[in-house]
Amino acid sequence: MRRDVVAFLIIPLLVVMLLVAVNSALGLELKAVSPIAVFLLFVSFDYLHVYIGLGVATGFTAHLKNRRLFYYVFPIACFGLYSVFFALNAQIFYVVYAYASLFHFGRQQIGWIRVAGRRGRSFSKYDHLINDLAIYASTFGAVLYRVSWDSQARWFAAGDLGYFPWLPSKLILGVIALINLAYIGLQVQAWIKHHYFNVTKNMVWLSTLLVWGISFIVMEEFNVIALALIVVHHAAPFIVLTFLYTKKRVGEGSSSFYRGGGVRVFATIFACALAAAFVEHSILEGWGPKSVFTDFTFLEPLLATAATTHYAIDSFFWREKLNPG
Repeated sequence: MRRDVVAFLIIPLLVVMLLVAVNSALGLELKAVSPIAVFLLFVSFDYLHVYIGLGVATGFTAHLKNRRLFYYVFPIACFGLYSVFFALNAQIFYVVYAYASLFHFGRQQIGWIRVAGRRGRSFSKYDHLINDLAIYASTFGAVLYRVSWDSQARWFAAGDLGYFPWLPSKLILGVIALINLAYIGLQVQAWIKHHYFNVTKNMVWLSTLLVWGISFIVMEEFNVIALALIVVHHAAPFIVLTFLYTKKRVGEGSSSFYRGGGVRVFATIFACALAAAFVEHSILEGWGPKSVFTDFTFLEPLLATAATTHYAIDSFFWREKLNPG
């Protein structure tokens, strides 16, 4: 439980406090997301967790037995589709990529609460259903509320989530509230009747509700706090889990390097992933020789393919028996 508290609460809070301090030191308002904040968040968490995930998934191949074709076909097909979208209209590409990423972020929270739920005890036949619905309401429900009134609703960039003013915003808020009240009711019932409280599961639920609720419901404008909350809340637990996974895989893997030792292997993957994250950020920010970093028709779909492949692998990778718990 201690590692869950660190991953889901302490790290996100510390990063938010750090970024608020950075913005204050630079004399910036919170709505002004400074280049330093963007660098810290994307290189140290977002891009980093993508490449760590790819490195771990590639090296430990027990989950590849029935999916070898997927590992070749999916990235090629994804790159082809993204390239077509980008060539036709860059906005189409950004919208598709944004929703692929959004879906992955939300589904990961479903995964966390299911793992936590299976670890604990259940006293109602509706328990697992309400767990899932509470996370769906807190994540995708919050986004639906946002796009019902904000024409600049964003994931990667302003407007990339679209604008749907015909959606009933008050009804959406009501449904979000009712589902989460039903979740709270089940936890209260479990405590009153059985003196049982699943700390990890409730921490996942509460942190998800707060992070997504603050970012998409409470805040009128997207700012550095929203960016930090969403990115770190997603990436920090993933990095912790991949460390635990790799640590337990001593003697396994697709090569002598991966079989050599858990912590050493993870440290190497981490260093390579950090370098790759820095290169990606450099490309997107236009750093370095312009002759290398100008053809975004090729580069952006390629970088998006790496991230989307990670999203796809992550959808089944942790279902395996090798899951560290």
